[in-house]
Amino acid sequence: MGESRWCQINMTYTNNSTQNSVWPEYQPAFLIVNADGSAFQWRPGNYYHKSQGWPTGIEGTPPDILAGGSAEWTWYTATDQAGQYCSIVGIAVQDWLYVAHYDTEGKLAETEIIPPQ
Repeated sequence: MGESRWCQINMTYTNNSTQNSVWPEYQPAFLIVNADGSAFQWRPGNYYHKSQGWPTGIEGTPPDILAGGSAEWTWYTATDQAGQYCSIVGIAVQDWLYVAHYDTEGKLAETEIIPPQ
């Protein structure tokens, strides 16, 4: 997409219960950073959808995750201009915050788990 960069994260949800589960409504946020390292914007992740031409995307309501099963989901966003990159991807799950930090080349630099306050 011109001078923009693609950012995505793949998530797997494992249902360890004995009952079927609906897909949780966890949505990661991406921090877009300018070339000089200044924060540009936090953006919510989007997911692949069949209507967008992704053959393995979601169509309609996601199916239940079977007891003992798992499901994978890919979330994405893109930067707006040259030099920007995705610096952080964060997701809140049951008051815990899971954070991944990336360098300017898109390589994972650090992860952290922040417990509820």
